[in-house]
Amino acid sequence: MSSEVKTAAASPEHAAPAAVGPGAAAAVILAHFTVDFYAGYTAPLLRYFHEHFGLSQMQTSLLTIPNSLTVLFQPLLGLASDRMRTRLFVVGGLILGVAGYGLVFPLAAMAGPGAGYLLALVGIWAGAIGLACYHPQGAAIAGRSRSGRFGGAVAIFVFSGSLGYGLGILMPPLFIPGRIPWIALLAALGLVALAAQRAVPRLRPEGEALALPSVRSTLRQLAGDLRPHLGLLSLFWMLVVLRAATLIGFQQFTSIHYGGEHAFSDARGAVLVAAFFLVQALAGLGGTAVAERFGVRRVLGLSFALGGALLLGALDLSSAGCVWASCALLVAGGAVLGLSIPINVAAGQRLLPRSAALASGIMLGFGWGVGGMLVPLLAGLGDLFGGTWTVLAASAALCVPAAGLVLLLPRDEAASVVGKKP
Repeated sequence: MSSEVKTAAASPEHAAPAAVGPGAAAAVILAHFTVDFYAGYTAPLLRYFHEHFGLSQMQTSLLTIPNSLTVLFQPLLGLASDRMRTRLFVVGGLILGVAGYGLVFPLAAMAGPGAGYLLALVGIWAGAIGLACYHPQGAAIAGRSRSGRFGGAVAIFVFSGSLGYGLGILMPPLFIPGRIPWIALLAALGLVALAAQRAVPRLRPEGEALALPSVRSTLRQLAGDLRPHLGLLSLFWMLVVLRAATLIGFQQFTSIHYGGEHAFSDARGAVLVAAFFLVQALAGLGGTAVAERFGVRRVLGLSFALGGALLLGALDLSSAGCVWASCALLVAGGAVLGLSIPINVAAGQRLLPRSAALASGIMLGFGWGVGGMLVPLLAGLGDLFGGTWTVLAASAALCVPAAGLVLLLPRDEAASVVGKKP
C-alpha cells in the first residue's frame, strides 16, 4: 500500500460537505449527459449483435447482466466515495464509461462474430462499472450546488442523463454499417466532459492524504447516519422501486403492445416509447421546484395517483380503438410520474447530508435496479393472463400501493426534507 494512503479509522468524522459552485455542478451534469449518452448505445447494438452475430438467447442475455448487476452496488460505491472524498469516482467512472460504452462496445460491431462478441463483453462490463462508480458521486456533487433551491441541480442532473440516454439510442445507425470515423467523433464528447471535470474542486482539505476507510468505521458511520432516518428512507426507496417497475414495464412493452393491437411499425413504436421516456425527463426538471412550493408528500401522492390513472386510461382507450387519444394519455402519464423522479434523490440527500453519494446510490441505482427486476414478474403475469395488455395494466396498478405508501410519510418529516417548517 502506498505511504500516501492510510485508513480512515483514526480520522475524525466528517461534517457535511461544503457547497460547490455552478462550474462544478455544470461539469458533473455534462458528464452525466455524456456517460448516459454512450450507455444509450446498448439497446440498438444488442439487437444488432443478436441478429448479425447469430447469438443465442443465452449469449445475448449475458450482455445484459452487467447493467443489471452493477447498478445494485451503487449504494456501496456511494458510501466509499463519501468516506474517501476523492474525485476518482467521477473521473474514473467517466473514463470507464467513455472507453467501454463509447469506444470498445461500438468497435465490437465492426468485428466478426467471435472477436466482436468478446469485445462487446469487455466493453459493456467496463461501461457498466463506470456508470455504477460515476452516478452516486456525480449526483452528490450536483446536490451540493449553491443554488439554494431544494434539489434544483439534482433535477437538472437527472434530466441530463435521461436526455443523453435518449439521444444515444439514435447514434448506432451512424456507425453500425462500418463508419468507424463516426465512433471517434462521438467519443470526442467524452474528452470534453473529462476536461470539464477540472472544475470540480478538491473534496478533501489541502494536504490531507487519501484515506481508505476501514470496514468498522465505515459501518459505524453508516449505522449512525441511517438509524435516525431508516423508516423514512425506506419509504422513499420503496416509492422509487414501484415507480421504476411501472416506467420500465411501459418502456419495454409499449411498442410490443401497440404493434400487436394497432399494427404500429417498429419506427412508430420507437417514437412512442421515446416520447414516453423523454417527457419524464422534461417533467422532472420542475419536480423539485413544485415539491418545494406545495410539499413533498402532496406532490408524490398526486404524481402516483394521477400518473397511474392516466396510464390505465390509456390502456382503456387502446382497447376501445381510440389509438391517438390512448397515446396522448400514455405520454401524459409518463410526464406526471416523471415529475416526481428527482424528488426522491433530493430528499435522500437532504436526509443524509454527510452521505449524499450513498443516498444517491440508494435512490438512483439500487431502487431502479430492484424495480427493474420486478418487470419479469409482471411479464410472467402477461404470459398467464392476457399478454402485453396485462403486463402494462399490472405495471400501472403498482401506482396504487405507491400512492398508499405516500400517505405513510409524516407531514412534518416530509416537510423537513425540503427545509420547510411543518
